[in-house]
Amino acid sequence: MYSPIRDTMIRLLSTPRLRTYSNACNSSIPDGLELYRWNLDVSMAFFESIHYFEVGFRNTVDTAMTKWFDATHPTPNGALQPHWFDPDTVHVAGRTPGQLSGLNNNSLQKVRDATRNAGRRHSSVKPGHVVAELSLGFWHYLLKPSGTNAMWTDALRHAFVRTARQQRLEASVGQIVELRNRIAHHEPIFAIDLHREYENLIRSAEIIEPGLGWWIDSTSRVDSVLRRRPAD
Repeated sequence: MYSPIRDTMIRLLSTPRLRTYSNACNSSIPDGLELYRWNLDVSMAFFESIHYFEVGFRNTVDTAMTKWFDATHPTPNGALQPHWFDPDTVHVAGRTPGQLSGLNNNSLQKVRDATRNAGRRHSSVKPGHVVAELSLGFWHYLLKPSGTNAMWTDALRHAFVRTARQQRLEASVGQIVELRNRIAHHEPIFAIDLHREYENLIRSAEIIEPGLGWWIDSTSRVDSVLRRRPAD
């Protein structure tokens, strides 16, 4: 990189921010800047692959929860069936669909926030708009075995093509959520075992649908970017 431009970028990114990278490169700030560039590249490669996982995962969960809710809590007399995560429409015995589905107050508020955000872009908000606004962390929560959450037993145990143990799948998706959040907040990921992270991503995708795992692996840039990591 042309030295004056490199020096400008070091100033703009800040020496303290680059210190994490230069410390991994024998205290060389120029080498640390190269590692920073590679960290960004591998982060974006992972983000592309996680995109496919996130959309496939949330749509699979939403479909399973919708099927279960519509069969378990049908509306009488042909009335409009509310979506399973609706946090405000009273549906049965004074309870909302979201409450009947087992969502806690925090998750119900996330649905309200997602609905409000979707309303800024769509004159008529549909469930699919809200689904797209909800974070990967929201969908991950539905797998958690703690508390009174019966979603796994009631709706999600057979949602995925491959059989999975709840705790193992929850932990695997949680690992993806953590990696995604680190990338979204521009944090360094070069010190993580990225080969292990990628294997977990593919394995988790194959549980949802083997074709999803194949698609991610066949389109991903992660492996090629990992092979050209600069020397620390």
